Amino acid sequence: MHELQVGAGDRILVTVDEIKFDMGKIYAITGESGYELDSNSVKVAERMLKRYLPNTLILVVDHYAKDNNYDGFYGQELYFADKKVTLRDMI
Repeated sequence: MHELQVGAGDRILVTVDEIKFDMGKIYAITGESGYELDSNSVKVAERMLKRYLPNTLILVVDHYAKDNNYDGFYGQELYFADKKVTLRDMI
C-alpha cells in the first residue's frame, strides 16, 4: 500500500497489485474507498498511466467517466443493462 499526494496537500492510500498471467501482467490499482480525486489529480493519474503503460488494456471503474475523460483517456466503455454487456465507444 502506498500513500499518494493528490490535490492541495491531500493524501490517499493506493494499492497496486501485480497479477501475472501467461499473456502478460495485469496491474490492479485501487484507491481509498469513498475518496474522490479532484479534476487535476485525475488528469495527472490518467497521463501517467498512458505514459508508463502504453499499449496496455486498463480497466477502470469510474462513476464519472464521461466527465473524467481527459485527453481521450477512455476510448470505450462496458455498458451493463438488461442482463447484457455492450462495448460502446466513448469518443
